[in-house]
Amino acid sequence: MPRKRLPDRDFRTLIAAERAKLAAADDRDDVIMLSISGGAASAVAAHRAIARWGSRVVLVFADTCSEDADLYRFLDDCEAKFGPIVRLRQKNDDGSDMDIWDCFDKHGIMRIPKAGNACKASVELKQKPLDAFADKRDIQVRAMGYGFDEPERMVRMNARKGMTVLYPLVEEPVLSACELLSELERIGLRPPTVYEDGFVHNNCLGAGGCILSGLGQFAAVKRLKPKEFDYARDRSEAFFEKTGFSVLRDQRGGEVKPYTLAQLEADVEAGRDFGQDWQSNCNCMSPLFTADQLAAFQEEKSTDQA
Repeated sequence: MPRKRLPDRDFRTLIAAERAKLAAADDRDDVIMLSISGGAASAVAAHRAIARWGSRVVLVFADTCSEDADLYRFLDDCEAKFGPIVRLRQKNDDGSDMDIWDCFDKHGIMRIPKAGNACKASVELKQKPLDAFADKRDIQVRAMGYGFDEPERMVRMNARKGMTVLYPLVEEPVLSACELLSELERIGLRPPTVYEDGFVHNNCLGAGGCILSGLGQFAAVKRLKPKEFDYARDRSEAFFEKTGFSVLRDQRGGEVKPYTLAQLEADVEAGRDFGQDWQSNCNCMSPLFTADQLAAFQEEKSTDQA
């Protein structure tokens, strides 16, 4: 989903406010629920949170049951390093674990138009279970692995009522995506293997990948994870036949048309080049704010303190 960049002044104000919230949390004793996702960012955030707030931190993993197999290895390693991780799974009517395709079938939709086309499975398998866990235990403070390059996500999360949200990764030193992987190794954790393949997120790759990831990533999944692609293709074809909604859109020729994974597969095999935009690079997921902008923020902060 395209990001709407915050103006530089708003960015500096946001980061300063978030750092102040971290400092304020030091003087309290309430429980902090940190959502650990199985990716590098949330793992480093968990490390920082536990180092800062100790036993006040409760780690929770909302499992889509659609994840890459190595994510669960990584999660086990995190648990050995950080302590217990509560794992939440949703069930189908027959008692089996619900994955993203089961969720789409149950609700008859993939995206939620009134919520900016958000993924229905993300809401049902992640957001709602995490909210229910926090509500049941009356947890008012949460922590997330959002970094300095995701200010618009912080703004949206902060707009949710009834909770305070902390972002340990905005504290110094701020880390790029590549630096997050190096930090994992420094902590003593072997990063998830999907990053070695060039994926920038460790999201639902066990079921073919995030439905919001776009043409390029699904073409990469076809090449790098053919078994997982086949599963997504078959489940999405059945969903398309039932509802008329496809995972992807074909926008060639100025006309937007449904584009199924079966069609993408045929185009890949015919030699269509989907490019490498899906892949990480030395710019680390093209962060919204450059090192120069962050340096300017630090200089402004130093001047204010003086």
